[in-house]
Amino acid sequence: MSADRFCDATGIDRSEVEALGEISTADLAKFADLYERARDAREKDLNTAIDGGLGVLPRLLRPVVRKVLFS
Repeated sequence: MSADRFCDATGIDRSEVEALGEISTADLAKFADLYERARDAREKDLNTAIDGGLGVLPRLLRPVVRKVLFS
């Protein structure tokens, strides 16, 4: 079950994970947790950077510009 969670989180095929050899389900769960935390931290940092970059624009324009640039 942890292999499925790891594959879903990372987008890596299950066959590639199995090719790595014998990895315990506990280790796969740890890897999935670490990957998800890193992904969430990266998303938070990216949003902070985008908000900082849009800070030069008037407040009313920021949502519109963000939508145009990142949608």
